[in-house]
Amino acid sequence: MRSISQASGALRELARLLPSTAQRLVGETIEDVAISALRDGDLVLVRPGASVPADGIVLSGKSDVNNR
Repeated sequence: MRSISQASGALRELARLLPSTAQRLVGETIEDVAISALRDGDLVLVRPGASVPADGIVLSGKSDVNNR
């Protein structure tokens, strides 16, 4: 039971690191959407210093990511 409790706590801490919204690119428009609204194929803008809201592939640009 203790290991289950520790694993649950670790998952809660990881969830706290995720942002609650993302900036989705739709054509020339940027819209703020909830993370739960993201779907496969969505293009997401990640600005310097911002948290990465979801797994994905970098289509353009380059940067370093802090793997806290």
